[in-house]
Amino acid sequence: MEGIIELALVRQEQQQLARAAKSTAVVAAAPAAAATSLSPRRGEKSGEAEAEDEEGKDGEEEEEEDEDEDEELPPLGANVSIFDDKVFDTVEECVQYMKTRFGFYVPDTEYLQDLEGFLCYLGEKVKLGGVCLYCQKQLRPHRPCQAHMVSKSHCKVRYEEDVDLDEYEDFYDFTASYEDMPLDENGDPVSATASLSAIGELVLPDGRVAGHRDFRVYYKQYFPSAREEHPGVLAQQREELARLGIMLDGSQKTYDRQDIVAMPDTQVMTLLVKYHKEVRRNNMVQQRAKQHLDFVEKRKENRNRAQQQLGQVRKNEVHNRDYHSRLV
Repeated sequence: MEGIIELALVRQEQQQLARAAKSTAVVAAAPAAAATSLSPRRGEKSGEAEAEDEEGKDGEEEEEEDEDEDEELPPLGANVSIFDDKVFDTVEECVQYMKTRFGFYVPDTEYLQDLEGFLCYLGEKVKLGGVCLYCQKQLRPHRPCQAHMVSKSHCKVRYEEDVDLDEYEDFYDFTASYEDMPLDENGDPVSATASLSAIGELVLPDGRVAGHRDFRVYYKQYFPSAREEHPGVLAQQREELARLGIMLDGSQKTYDRQDIVAMPDTQVMTLLVKYHKEVRRNNMVQQRAKQHLDFVEKRKENRNRAQQQLGQVRKNEVHNRDYHSRLV
């Protein structure tokens, strides 16, 4: 039995060496064949040389496709560093290493429910999707994306409340943060100490109003009296507001021209600023949603590719086992 197995292994090694020698001979003979195939006329080749070139190109293309198919997948997992592929024994060691080496930290850890899933998602986003975690720039997956994040100090998670939290809501649970707060009819927490006005200002319980920081530029401005105002500019702003038809607090009431004419100039300006800010935010949300969908499709393709590679490995194992069994 042992002698038969050794004989089979020797035969396999001989076949592999023969294939390697044959491929080396073909590569070495290619330049000589190309040199001898030139016709007497300068720059022209014979029909046989052209056919050989076409066959060589087809072979190179097939080899490139085989190399792409055999390309190894990047290391993934919760215990693998997102920025340099270093593997650790535990997830805690991996998080501590990324925090010390790259300044990476996990936001709102007290509300995070699935740390391993969160780290796996970020790793796949960088190594498979090629998306920077901070600037959301689309790059080449794995090494180029990692190099960009390290060089630009983008080794951190973009965490804006109205833009990025929807992407990570599957891993967080914020119900514990407002358990003791009263809820409105929609189930949203209601503050018992302060409220927001129609333009985003904070109204305190004693009646004082704290302005929003987005409007601090306008708070510092000096607004002239009605006689010193420029009628053309004010009329243009009110015309734009009437054309947009902005609604406040989600109400169904649309302000007509009489209401807009009766508004103070400061309210007209704040409404226009609020409208343009909402338009920019919606555009950003749509862009992030599109990137997220593209990334999900890439994750599916990668999983199918990994399953195909695993099936090919198992098929080869079964083939080798059957071959040895036939020899026995």
